[in-house]
Amino acid sequence: MSYRPRLLLAGPMMLSLACGAENPAEPSNPSSSAGRCRTFATNYTTTFSYPGLGVSTTHTQCVYWASGQYTCGTNPEPGTCATITGHTSWYARLSDFVDEAALLGRQRATRADSSYSPPAGCSGPFTARFMSYEYDSRGRLTVERMVGATGDPTNVVTTSTAWDGSGRVTRKTMSAQGCTDQVTQLAYDDAQRTITTTTTPGRGAGCESSGSVLVETFDANANLRRATYSQGQPLSTTDISIETTQTVCE
Repeated sequence: MSYRPRLLLAGPMMLSLACGAENPAEPSNPSSSAGRCRTFATNYTTTFSYPGLGVSTTHTQCVYWASGQYTCGTNPEPGTCATITGHTSWYARLSDFVDEAALLGRQRATRADSSYSPPAGCSGPFTARFMSYEYDSRGRLTVERMVGATGDPTNVVTTSTAWDGSGRVTRKTMSAQGCTDQVTQLAYDDAQRTITTTTTPGRGAGCESSGSVLVETFDANANLRRATYSQGQPLSTTDISIETTQTVCE
């Protein structure tokens, strides 16, 4: 199983919108008179290294729209049949998008849709995942719901969460029909700007998985820069090179 960046997933490309997303009116522009701001990658190259199997790259464009949508489209290397992905997150207000980056691992989106499709001339089905999020009165994530997680659009995966004193998720318990609960532990190192995610194996028809450890490293603006993924032994290393950025302010 290879790893793909969770949030951020240059060369010419069209920005790919996730399934169900409408093309927003215009990007949000920086405000010189604003207070808090967030700077995020708008063009970046991701390099995946697999021990003994070689290297592959993808190219991503992202934009935050004035309508509150944060959209990223990722294209594989030309001439390959790797998956084209689109990802859109919805925020109730600009301050939520800005605030999300102020603390490592914070989450403020109300919904996220992801789509996966093959490039032209390549075979493979189109798939989509739709996420919704619930928060408590203090803005802490309590429930994640994913539809279409196993390729079945009627399949719903529900994840309950626990947090640390800063309101960041430290434990996730994932439940799905026919599967034993899968537990994920998250640990944060603010000094090193890393998140370590440890997941137990899943069991049951359609949800078999191995235990895994994912270590992600972020820059001061909460942009993902490096990740290592292992299942008992190293399986992949991901490095992200940022070409351009966008700044939005409250």
